[in-house]
Formats: sequence, C-alpha cells, structure tokens
Amino acid sequence: MSRAELSSGEARELVWEPGTDPVSQASMWVPERMYKWQMDILYDLMVLGARVSVVTPNESGKTSVLLPVFGLSFMAAFPGAQVVSTAGVERQIKENLWPVLKQSLRRYPKWRIVDDLEITAPGVRGMPGSTWKAFSTKDPDAAEGFHSRWYRDEDGVIRYAPLAVIIDEAKSFDNDDMFRAFQRCSPDVWLVISTPGEDTGPFYDCFHEARGNPWKAHEIGWHDCPHLREGFKLKERQEEIARLGENHPYILSWVFGKFFRKGAKYVFDDTEKVRFAMAGLIRRIRGPVKVALEFSGGGDEQVLGWRVGNEIMPLEVYRESDTTVLGDKFIDRFRDLGVKPEDITADNGGLGKPCIDYLERKGWLGIRRYTNNAKARDDKQFKSIAAEDHFEMRFRLSQGALRMPKDNKLETQMRRRRYEMPNDDSNRIRLEPKDKGRNRGEGSPDRLDTCAMLVSSMTPLARELEEAERKAGTLTRCPTPGQAHRDANKREEGTGFWASCRWED
Repeated sequence: MSRAELSSGEARELVWEPGTDPVSQASMWVPERMYKWQMDILYDLMVLGARVSVVTPNESGKTSVLLPVFGLSFMAAFPGAQVVSTAGVERQIKENLWPVLKQSLRRYPKWRIVDDLEITAPGVRGMPGSTWKAFSTKDPDAAEGFHSRWYRDEDGVIRYAPLAVIIDEAKSFDNDDMFRAFQRCSPDVWLVISTPGEDTGPFYDCFHEARGNPWKAHEIGWHDCPHLREGFKLKERQEEIARLGENHPYILSWVFGKFFRKGAKYVFDDTEKVRFAMAGLIRRIRGPVKVALEFSGGGDEQVLGWRVGNEIMPLEVYRESDTTVLGDKFIDRFRDLGVKPEDITADNGGLGKPCIDYLERKGWLGIRRYTNNAKARDDKQFKSIAAEDHFEMRFRLSQGALRMPKDNKLETQMRRRRYEMPNDDSNRIRLEPKDKGRNRGEGSPDRLDTCAMLVSSMTPLARELEEAERKAGTLTRCPTPGQAHRDANKREEGTGFWASCRWED
C-alpha cells in the first residue's frame, strides 16, 4: 500500500511505495506493452499537484492503455482515493472507456462495478475502498462536490485519500467552465487528454498559452505509435491520406495528431479539378444509367440528374410545386431513359416525400429514398451519408474518375460548399448547415446535392481501384491523389485499374 499521509497537521504527500507506481502496475491492468511516451506521462502523473495534458492521434492507446493503467493503479495505491473522469461525448465513456475497464477488472472479483459508471476497490487496513466515478456532461455543476479526504486507518494513522481528475476527449469542451469547475475541487493529480480538434478552446490552450504553467504538455504523433504504421492500420491510413490529402483536417487529427484551423472548410477546395471534370477531357467509362431527384421548396429548383457510367449528364431543372404534375414529368423522363425504380435515388425530405409517394402509387415501387442526415457507411469519419457522398465525389475528382457537365451554377455551388469538424463527436465531418449558406446569400445547393446522390449509387472508388489492381496482380497500396491522371500510360496499356474500364472515345 502506498502512503498519502497527512503530516505536520496540514501538509499533503503523495508517496508511491516501491512496486505500486503505475508503470510497475501496468501489467496488472492491460496486456499490452507500453511505449516510452506512455510511461513518461505516467511518471509525470505521480507528482502531487501534477497537471498533465496529452494530445494523441486516434487509436494511439490512450483509452485502451493509458487511462486504465493510470486510474486503476491510482485506486490500488491509495485506499480511499477518488478518480473522477468525464467526457463531453457520452459514447466515449460508455462505448470506449468502460468496456476496457470492465475487461481490466475481470481477474479481480473483489473490485466491484457498482453500476455502469462507477467502480469500487476493496477496502484496505480499515480504509474505505477507493472509487472511480465516470460521467459525460458539459454542465460544470456536475463537477462540484469532489474533494480529497482524510481517514484514520486501523492502526490509528491519519492517511490522506487523494483526488485524481481525468477529462477525456477534452477538445469537446469549448469554454473554460468545466476546467474551472474541476479547478475548484483542487485535484491532487489532473490529466486532460484527447485527440486533437480545432485550434481553439481550453484544451488547445494547454499546449500554447498555458503550456508549462500549469500544464506539462505531451504531443504524441503518428511516429510515436509503431502499431499504427504497419499492416492494416497503415494501409487504412494511406488510403485516407490518398483520398483526402495530408493537410485535410480529418487527416491532421486522426492520423497525425495535429490541431487544425477553426471554422468551416471548403469541400471542393481544388477548383482546378472541378473545372477539369467539366471540360470534357476525362474519358468516358461505360456503365448503367442511374437517376437522382432533388427536391426543394420556397421557389428553389427541383432537379433531375442522370448518370451513365462515370459521366453525369446535363442536369434538368424544374420549378414545379405540384407533386402530381412534377411526378408525371419525372415518369416521362424515366421512360425516355429506360430506367427501373431501383435505378432511381430521390431526396426524401420536404417536397420529396409526397412526390415519391405519388411515384410509388403510379407503379414506381423500389425508388431509393435518400435522407441527407442518415447514418454514413463510414460513421467513424462522417456524421451523415450526405457528407460521405460529397467527399466520395471529391475523391473521384482528385483521381480524374468523374466526368461532369459544364454548368456554371453547379460549379459555383461546389466552390461554395463547406463542411465542419466541431470539437465534439470524435471530429466527424459534417456538411455545414444550409441555413448558414443562405444567410450568406448563397441559396440552396440543389444541383450539387443531385450530383452527390448520383455518386452515392456508385461503388466507392477506393474499393474499385483496390479490386481492379488485385485482379491485375499489381496491388501494393492505395493510389495517391492524382495518380490516375499521371498513369495515362496505364490506360493505354490496359493495366491496373484501367484494365477493368470499358472506354468510350
């Protein structure tokens, strides 16, 4: 048992007895070997009054290794101690941290998980059991009432029971209120840790304005985590770097562990790629006909778009609010194009729902109803299916794999469309709310939304590239941005991805 004794009537000590420090205890709680940076952080947390801030890329081992080793070893070393942890994102605790803690305690049946978010260690030498209380909130009042305590053990010695505070995913707190609330608790040891977000807020300040006073800052990068640079983990990150680029905010945060600039960013930030796609220079790849319908109210456009293979044809615009009249016009076009209901994707919001209902009553059952805010296929990276499809379009443009109509209004909508990565929800990419664009006088991006739905019905390009190169026996890694342009010789030779394409001149 370690000693946290009250001496001289007032002084506090945090003394880790030999063998009880977190590094020595690590193998008790997790099976993984620790990296040097993890041990350095644990040593920094052994000091009374420690204030330690840590920023890491995703999957670095902060939740699976660092937090359970620190919190559980603190509880084991100091009977009666309290560990309090919070996160602004509920799923960070319930889906990530707590399952790890339960697994860590499987070999120790005397440790009780009182409820879903509280752990109690067994009492030692007449001292009460130490506790770990976790909760998710952004309400600073929830941080009130936690304080260190003094107890008399069975030998009559007064011992100090310290308080450790952990703020996990600390980037999600956009003001100082929660930090100030915990400061009033006077924690003996305080750890704030998170993947990086925008370059603003109290967590960011721990590495800049407040670095060294009071926060001892640890900035962990991709190079500090060898397990992320081999096998599937490496391949996954190479693919995303190829798709989004090294300077994309998601890549800076998820892969490299770097903060990124605050504010909305542009989805299609390479306007030259957009213009190239509209210039008629990208070769056609044959494929089935697919249709997308976008509906808007308030005088905005109703858009019918159709795609043949990799080419989006000129968009057709209607200004008709009567769903039956509009539906009959669409049915005529469906017949002209020779499509079936399963070839059609339609916006299910606003005017779209009654119009799709009408089309179904007229015999067009099986139309795919598209909801912008529906769950993304890759919901770790994207907040919605619409955001994911916009970035799939962006990737196709970067690879020279999408041919688009020359449309000045569409080009303007693409140039203006923005996305956000606010400091919550694991930095998932989301499209900027359309109201913000309207407030800037930009109107609704209906033509762009139509194109995104047409792309949504395509197999993701990264999967096409990988499968084609696997068949050709040339697969080594995900292609880098622009490789499709530069490998024009492969098109002519019919190798790699281009071997699977049926070209049209």
